Amino acid sequence: MKNSNSQLSDATINSVGWIGSDYFLNTSDYYDDYTSMTPRRQWPYDDSRDSGYADTGQGGYPTCKTWWSDSSVGLRKRVLASFSDSTRKEMQRQFPGSQWEEPALRWLVSPRNAGLSGSGVTYIAGRGDTASGIGNSLSRFTSTIGLGMKQVEALPGFDALKQALPMIQALLQMMMIIVIPVLVMFSAYEPKTIVTISFALFALQFITFWWELAGWLDDRLITILYSSLAASGLASGVPIANFLSSPRDGWIMNLVLGMMYVVFPGFWVGMLGWVGVKIGGIAEGFIKGGAQAQQAGQEGGAMA
Repeated sequence: MKNSNSQLSDATINSVGWIGSDYFLNTSDYYDDYTSMTPRRQWPYDDSRDSGYADTGQGGYPTCKTWWSDSSVGLRKRVLASFSDSTRKEMQRQFPGSQWEEPALRWLVSPRNAGLSGSGVTYIAGRGDTASGIGNSLSRFTSTIGLGMKQVEALPGFDALKQALPMIQALLQMMMIIVIPVLVMFSAYEPKTIVTISFALFALQFITFWWELAGWLDDRLITILYSSLAASGLASGVPIANFLSSPRDGWIMNLVLGMMYVVFPGFWVGMLGWVGVKIGGIAEGFIKGGAQAQQAGQEGGAMA
């Protein structure tokens, strides 16, 4: 579809983001043409429809439109039937009539929800974010307790750190300005030293930006992470309510964002310091090259 339609409206892009898309259901050459690749026991084998597929005795190969929309055994009907009565009533309070069906279906069959609902045994250090089995459950429970206790210890320290950092920045700027003449003099006005100091002063001056970025993430990351359900009408419109329902995520986020007040500036200063040394070396090489030309000219004049 994307290859054949270079210009897609926002409404179309939003519509095709899930398997029950009205666009695919109602546009020719999509769900009315494609079929299941494996037999489905809910539909008997049909010679005219399933010609070319093997009759394994385990069912037929319905078109995607029939597979999804069949009024008796279609996926849509079966998925909706999986909702409990309480969930259905709560959804109908927000979306009267049958309007609740599409947002509920979109959430339930979304890849993200499929990942959250993963089953089976996983390794404790595996990449899956599911905790199944006694070992994984105990590990997750223990780490959650540790995270909760760490909040009491770490968050006051982070708060004090955020207030102290601008003071430290001002003192470091004062120190750097004081020592610039001494460093330049002892380096015999070496260009490499001057360029390196310039980059270091620039990096120290713009540390404030990285603190502001860390603060913006601290304020907005909860909203960014927990507003997707509210946008689909499947959760509270207040992101903090969803955040409180998953305290483990929030505790990890607090610790990570607190460290970013130190990690961001440290990486920034280190990166610019490395660049300053490299550029300073290049500048020194240029000047040395000029000195060699000057020396050759002087020798030629002496010979003459």
